[in-house]
Amino acid sequence: MVTGGNRAGKTELGAPTCMAWALGKDFFKDEPAWKWVKELPIPPPPNNIWVVGLDFPTLRDVIWRDKFLYGKEHPAFLPKGGDIVKKSSEADFQIFLQNGSIITCKSAESGR
Repeated sequence: MVTGGNRAGKTELGAPTCMAWALGKDFFKDEPAWKWVKELPIPPPPNNIWVVGLDFPTLRDVIWRDKFLYGKEHPAFLPKGGDIVKKSSEADFQIFLQNGSIITCKSAESGR
């Protein structure tokens, strides 16, 4: 769990960590990110990951678009390439990966 105030970097840490859990840490071997994920207790895929944003605009604009799909201050965290992503649904804010992992994004304001 990561806690902090506004603009403390929770999303900057959470988005790549989420992607590492979805892809599995072996995905990063021989990549520059390996030094950051090699010691994390990440289980092998497939994994079901839930990402929660404070409200719908934050989820859509910051987490979904700026962090996962397009990037803003850094490259997008969702790898590009036909053999990684099986399907991405902006209507449901879900990403289905070829390895069986699923990332589902919801806003906290949507309730249970």
